Amino acid sequence: MEDHENPVILAGFGRFGLVIGRVLLANNIKVTILDNNPENVEVLRKHGFKLYFGDVTRPQLLENAGIKNARVLILSMAEHEEALKVAHYVREKYPHVKILARAKDIFHVFEFFKLDVRNVQREMFESAMELSADALVELGFTRYEAYRTICMFKHHEEQVRDELYQHWLDDHNQFIRESKWFREQVQKTLQAEKNYSIHETDFAWGVNSLKKEKQANHDEASSNNS
Repeated sequence: MEDHENPVILAGFGRFGLVIGRVLLANNIKVTILDNNPENVEVLRKHGFKLYFGDVTRPQLLENAGIKNARVLILSMAEHEEALKVAHYVREKYPHVKILARAKDIFHVFEFFKLDVRNVQREMFESAMELSADALVELGFTRYEAYRTICMFKHHEEQVRDELYQHWLDDHNQFIRESKWFREQVQKTLQAEKNYSIHETDFAWGVNSLKKEKQANHDEASSNNS
């Protein structure tokens, strides 16, 4: 491979990895892209992307890609079990490489945690949060209220994740009980915060509030001129 000295290796260039790759390349970051789908490789090469075909679970492919000198390995592949195998291999042989991973669900996240891979993103979580915010707006929330609600929900998820992970390791039944309890807690928290304004400008976002502000400024200017 020509790109064996790049600081980033991106394993998986499907719909998830493609977005990551575009962001990195747009910022002039050199990336070695690997994918095991020959049709995907052929199509993306036609669109101007430079990527290599191969099975990333084979150590030789990672060696050829320059894993020894890489700073970051991004596991954006859709094959979840294979991603764990790669993470296990790289964590043991190249502990200096920072691993970022795509996870199928919370249980897949926990499997990465067992390998001490902590920078993990559930593959549909962020997009689901964005669409949830849009749904709240359509149902009468202001854009800021929706934004704050989603931020609080995500913050709660991050807070309880480590605790749930420990329950998942120790006691499956306790894990289920705690999961239910945390769901109830976040519902109560969001309901309590719904009508609470942290700052007087909480509701300053949105087209309607901007129109009102603009009209008020216009009325004030007209009054001063008269």
